[in-house]
Amino acid sequence: REDPDHVRDMVQASVRGWVQYLLEADPTHAFIEKQNSEMDQETLRQGLERMKSLCTEDMKKMCRMESTRWQQLIDQIVELGMVESGAVEAENCFSNVFVEASTN
Repeated sequence: REDPDHVRDMVQASVRGWVQYLLEADPTHAFIEKQNSEMDQETLRQGLERMKSLCTEDMKKMCRMESTRWQQLIDQIVELGMVESGAVEAENCFSNVFVEASTN
């Protein structure tokens, strides 16, 4: 709310980064492996394959948040006793305004 231009720029960079990673993962994998020797190519490849199955190919929906998923998270946190039921409303946890702007 205090710096929407910064948030917009960050969201747009994030969306571009995820799209680029999903299209061409090798440069990112090389960087990760260089930074963390415990991450080998096979682990990164398996992670990418699992990630792809969770991602949409529709760039208009890439990186969007959904109320149903946020409600699941809230319900889990309530079940853990970390917040009281009704204390958090899913629709107040996120906005897709900047994601929508970055995929237009």
